[in-house]
Amino acid sequence: MSETIVYSGNVSRGGESSVNVIQIFSSVMEIRFKDPSNKRATYKYKRSEIGRTHFNNMKLLANQGKGLNSYLHEHRIKGVKQ
Repeated sequence: MSETIVYSGNVSRGGESSVNVIQIFSSVMEIRFKDPSNKRATYKYKRSEIGRTHFNNMKLLANQGKGLNSYLHEHRIKGVKQ
């Protein structure tokens, strides 16, 4: 995993976000969602499992700071809870 990009805190550039931390590697993305019960809800998304197109679209949305969670729901992309 060579490329590493980390976003933390308010990762949304458009207002409220349910995403708290995003770590992007060359073939894996880890996303920590905000959880009102203060549990760490971190999910791992592997390019080999979700497909190159979805992975690249998720990276683009993460860089733009908007629409990532909506994209996951719209395309029913499931990560593995860590």
